[in-house]
Order: sequence, then C-alpha cells, then structure tokens
Amino acid sequence: MPKVLIVISEPEAQVETESLQQQLREFGLSYQLRSLDYRQGEQAFQLCLKEFQHGGGQVIVNFSRYWQLQAQILSTLTRLPILNVAFTLPQEIVTYPIVDSVATGFFGANRSGLSAGCDFICRLLALQDDNLARAIEQQYQRTQLMLQVQTKEIRVDYEAK
Repeated sequence: MPKVLIVISEPEAQVETESLQQQLREFGLSYQLRSLDYRQGEQAFQLCLKEFQHGGGQVIVNFSRYWQLQAQILSTLTRLPILNVAFTLPQEIVTYPIVDSVATGFFGANRSGLSAGCDFICRLLALQDDNLARAIEQQYQRTQLMLQVQTKEIRVDYEAK
C-alpha cells in the first residue's frame, strides 16, 4: 500500500509532479496519485483519506492551485502530515496563510521546491524505516563528496586567477 498520497486538483498538475514522483521511486517509496478538487466536497476527501489511512498511508502531498482551501479540508479530516505545494500559473501570486494542521509544510512547485518537499517526506518516513534512513544517509554522503570536489575545483580556479 502507498505511504504517500499525492492529491492533485487539475490535470496540468500531474506533469508538474513528475520530479517528485521520480524522487519517491528512487527511494523505493510507494505513492498514490489522486485527482481531488475542493469543489467535489468534503465527502470525496473523506473517502479518499479513509482508504489511504486504512492502507497504512503516512504522508499527504496537496498539489493544487487551490491548495489553501484543500489544505483546510485535509487538515480537518486527518492528523497525518500534509505537504502543501503551491501550483500556480505564472501570473498568479502565492500567499502562505496559516493553516490549522498538526504538521503542514509549504513548498514551491519549482524543481528545488519539490526536491525539498521530497526530502521532507523521506525524512518523516525514515523515522520508522531503517532501510530508508540508510538510503538517505548514503545519498547525503554522495552529495557531500560531490560538494567537496566542487569546492576544491572552485578554490583551484580562484587561486589560479
């Protein structure tokens, strides 16, 4: 059963979540992508969340242009951590109001925001999954080595000038 539920409200959002889905797959995390919209009403959310939680689901990603409304609905129906991703059109302005929720994170829909969101999800799930915790540690070690090499290369370039 999926550990992560990705809730999208419009078809365009599915393409935008590809990098998040790829990262979750790289860590071996199962996820479910569901299309839900606040206009469908609270009952549609209740049914989806009941099924997700019954199957052992642990984290929700709310990926929507109307994420504020959906975050409020989700936070009243579950105490699972919710990661809110502000999916907007280029001309729209994003605001981050306070949402009454146990654990809510806000991330932008750009690549770095989704990467940070995936990191957040993995860290949460790694609290109860030793294999995932080891995989994260290995990834961080590889990243740290890569950064050390890049830093040395920058220093050499700087000193050569």
